[in-house]
Amino acid sequence: MSSIFAGARWRLLVVVAFLVATQQIVLQARAPKLVWPSNQRPGFLAAEVVDFDNKERPLVPTLLLIAGSYRIPMGIEQVTSEALTLRVSIRLAHGTVSDLLDVSTTQLPGYAWTLQDGAVVVHGAKEWTAPTNIFKLKVAQFDVVDSTLNDANNRLRDIVFAGSTTRVVGAPSRPVGIGGDSPGIGALEHKRVTIAMKNTTVRAILDRIVVLSPSVGQQVVWVANAPPNELDQVPGAGLWRLVPVGTPLPSQP
Repeated sequence: MSSIFAGARWRLLVVVAFLVATQQIVLQARAPKLVWPSNQRPGFLAAEVVDFDNKERPLVPTLLLIAGSYRIPMGIEQVTSEALTLRVSIRLAHGTVSDLLDVSTTQLPGYAWTLQDGAVVVHGAKEWTAPTNIFKLKVAQFDVVDSTLNDANNRLRDIVFAGSTTRVVGAPSRPVGIGGDSPGIGALEHKRVTIAMKNTTVRAILDRIVVLSPSVGQQVVWVANAPPNELDQVPGAGLWRLVPVGTPLPSQP
């Protein structure tokens, strides 16, 4: 029983931290100065960063700020209590987005980042390859045709909940929301996409969703909804959430 309460407290902390962080990010996403190189994708890692200052935010809100400010497709797989609450000072007078990610992930032990499938994934060094990590769960085929990204995310959530190798804890019924305990993001309903992937993983599909999100009008970051030692089980609320970052993008024809 105590572990259930501990998990509930942790997820409440996540919700509060994300609410505060996303409010700050919408207001300050354009604050850092950015000069884009000519080859923007995936050359966004080489983008110039000038006078970045995270104003002593904790690590996870800082990563969300970086993603929104520099339009970086991102997943945050490693979410610890310290990364949500412990204030860290991250400053970079001049460098690149790659340098900024290096500086950021050295603030707390056990953090690393990897460019995979066009997205930056911030993860735990040892959890990345752990065979029980559900983000590594193999998906033989993932197809959504003429669907919204909310639909795609719901489809992936259903696959994970139905996966024979996963263990669902808490309420086993399909939760309300998208991959977590937050409601669907309205901006992701405006345009439709088609995704076809074979012999892939949960992590790679989430990467595809965040890469596509700016094209439908709202950039999102996928964020683990469980601490690192619980990535081998699925909370009743879902294993991840999609977090809007930055300001909504102009609609595109």
